[in-house]
Amino acid sequence: MTPPAPQKASVPRRPSSRNSSAAKVSVPRRPSSRGSSVATPGKRVSWKSPAVPQRSAHGLTASDVYVRIRPHAESGGHAEGGITASKTLQGWTDRSVALSTEYMFSQGSTEYAFPKKVFAPDVDQQEVYDTMMPGLVEAFTRGDGTKDACNVMFLAYGQTGTGKTHTIFGEEASLRFGELQKGWGIFPRVCDAVFRTMSNRGDAAKFILTVSAIEFYMMQCVDLLNGHSPVLIDDEHTPQGCKAVEVRNTAELLQILSAVQANRTSRGTKMNASSSRSHCALVLTLMQVGPGGKFTKTSFTLVDLAGAERPSKTGERVDVMSAFFEVMKGGEPSVGSQGTIINFELTMMRNSVVASVNAHRSGSRYIPDRFLTTPLIKFVSGCLTGKQLLGMVVTLSPVNQNGWETWFSLEYGKDLASLQVPLQAVKGQEIKKLAKSAVQALQKAEEDLSKTPESGAPSSKYYPLRKALATSTAEFVRHLEKLISL
Repeated sequence: MTPPAPQKASVPRRPSSRNSSAAKVSVPRRPSSRGSSVATPGKRVSWKSPAVPQRSAHGLTASDVYVRIRPHAESGGHAEGGITASKTLQGWTDRSVALSTEYMFSQGSTEYAFPKKVFAPDVDQQEVYDTMMPGLVEAFTRGDGTKDACNVMFLAYGQTGTGKTHTIFGEEASLRFGELQKGWGIFPRVCDAVFRTMSNRGDAAKFILTVSAIEFYMMQCVDLLNGHSPVLIDDEHTPQGCKAVEVRNTAELLQILSAVQANRTSRGTKMNASSSRSHCALVLTLMQVGPGGKFTKTSFTLVDLAGAERPSKTGERVDVMSAFFEVMKGGEPSVGSQGTIINFELTMMRNSVVASVNAHRSGSRYIPDRFLTTPLIKFVSGCLTGKQLLGMVVTLSPVNQNGWETWFSLEYGKDLASLQVPLQAVKGQEIKKLAKSAVQALQKAEEDLSKTPESGAPSSKYYPLRKALATSTAEFVRHLEKLISL
């Protein structure tokens, strides 16, 4: 069905560039297919995803960015009706999205050609997974000594209610079954694929798979599997102090996902009755021993970012400083303050992407800010330095009233698609030597913790991190000892 033609209507105020946009990147123009017809929804051609993202001539690895368009809703903020925005989704092909503009003296059509693939509303979960994930899973599970493994991060970004959580988790009813279901999202499918991959290697495969879940809410980080206890993000962009639960099959993982969904912060807005008001990171950690006793530890992180939306659509309009003061006072912030902080962090993240793009393009090393930052930005900055292989899906609304949010989401995806980083491979290590050094590291961590008062001294500010390091190091030693004994 062809999208409805843009209608003339009263024009909403354009989002303020002060709080909702990022610095522009100087990017060479991509070859334009302007002039080619824009396909109607549902018209697709045969296309196959490459095995893994390709390296450029300069040794930099590009980020694959996809677009998924949700179906029309029967009611609410993603149903037909409402005031047509001055920007509207005009149409799409398998590899591009067109946006029309009727805003004051600016009229015309803009084509976004950055997507690796555009998923129409009728595309099912299996096709989405088969297109986006196999290459990333293959890079994550390498451990047979033939190729270096990689850490992976995959982001889901878009306006609230456009299907980010649906894409990551899947249909809630489908998560009650331990066998592959049509409604599963990409995270349970990734876990299922990891178990299948390791099983296909036979009895020689020795591995441990753990899952952690952390929430970034109002510039704080907490553990969704351990009573919302605080989690610290260290200078290596790694969460410290979060619970890592070992899973032996997909059924065990699904029980954990149910707990994650139950514990995550959500709240109704004008656009979505159960909007996720936090960013949620699901972290799979694979520890395996390959040929010759080589140990490899990799992580696969999927981040379900909180929904971005204009303040007018949250139901409350709150400026940034007022939102900060409300959060600092404690207690549950208003819906408007939540939306303002979410947009502020997403803008900070986009600015960090832009800074990374410019640094790598000039041949410089990108160094994330360690102080003027938030736990979320510190956490995702690993993929901006090359520590993780990065992918992303941008989810869009098809209705005319959400055109400004669609425009901003496409601009966000375009910036991230321009990111190229010097990808760092994960090298295998001899497990017995590693275990010996890990025991020494644990002794050092416990000694440092014993010398640090929990409160009442200048060094007490280091107590939370030193406690988290001692806990995580002890857990790592236990995993190494288990793998050696297998």
